[in-house]
Amino acid sequence: MLEEARREAQQAGTAIQVIRAHVNAVSVAGDAHDAAYADRVVSDALPLFSGFDTTIPRQYLLVVHARTLLDRGRYTDALAQIAKGRGDWHGGLVIADAIEALVHARRGEHEPRKQLEAALAQIDHLPPGWRHLFLRAALTEVAWLEGNLARGREHARTGLAAPFAMQLFRPAGDALLWGA
Repeated sequence: MLEEARREAQQAGTAIQVIRAHVNAVSVAGDAHDAAYADRVVSDALPLFSGFDTTIPRQYLLVVHARTLLDRGRYTDALAQIAKGRGDWHGGLVIADAIEALVHARRGEHEPRKQLEAALAQIDHLPPGWRHLFLRAALTEVAWLEGNLARGREHARTGLAAPFAMQLFRPAGDALLWGA
């Protein structure tokens, strides 16, 4: 289905369809832990995106891809992707902050909780959605790594209380795992 959407988008030729098809494919591949597919889609997408008059889709795609690198324990590569995915403002910057904070947390570096709380504060005014739950799941993991299980469970409960949180299976599953 994702391949068909990518093919149809390229045949239609409109930038937004091509962008959405590729970003969605990498996002779904990340949710499914299909790193090889995500890598292939990114490899296909970057040359296509270079022909568009905006840098934001490329930057967002790199941030979403960085999540798959984090999942594989490729922390240095994930941080490099995030660095390339920054530059312009886009909605994925809080996800970039979360991935960066998780790398630091897993390495025992810096102050990842503060970075995650700051990222969450940036979107607190928005209705709860995927980014909120992703950040709450990251805060849950960081609390677990800090040994603060009560705080971790509180972040998990808050994230999972969103009206449609259980439809967002990957961040919901992460919140449940770290909050258990």
